[in-house]
Amino acid sequence: MRNISRVTVLLVAMAGGSLGLGGAAHAAPVDDGRPSSSVGAARASTVYLSNGDYVHVTNREASAHGWWQKISGSAKLAKVTVCLQKPASGGWANVKCNSGTVGPGSGGSGRRVNVRKACGPQQGPYLWRSSIDVDIVGEVDGPEVAVTQQRGIACAH
Repeated sequence: MRNISRVTVLLVAMAGGSLGLGGAAHAAPVDDGRPSSSVGAARASTVYLSNGDYVHVTNREASAHGWWQKISGSAKLAKVTVCLQKPASGGWANVKCNSGTVGPGSGGSGRRVNVRKACGPQQGPYLWRSSIDVDIVGEVDGPEVAVTQQRGIACAH
């Protein structure tokens, strides 16, 4: 069985800190009784972990998964967007992204979002990483995105 490392990011947005794992720490803001400036969305009240695995090769495709785990709050669904990224111009560029709405879980196949891209014909290793953006349905959150560590894998962009 393949051992896939995972990155976990606790969402603590009001703290504005970093976990030092390449991802951002976030937490949902608490309702302070003032009206929200966002129309139709409730202020965030759910605390959750944003999770993802490192980019790996499955059936000659670069593959990554993203999911979320609820720590507290009433949220039942979140839109999870997972992107495969490659180095570009001193930063990182999205190669392919995929989104889905899933319930909280621990990364099992029924409660995660997958993104895949066919590998090019060249030999590697090529650097890849994945980004995972979790947006709780019905709640306003910040722009924080979890990012896995870069890895060299035998899969051309």
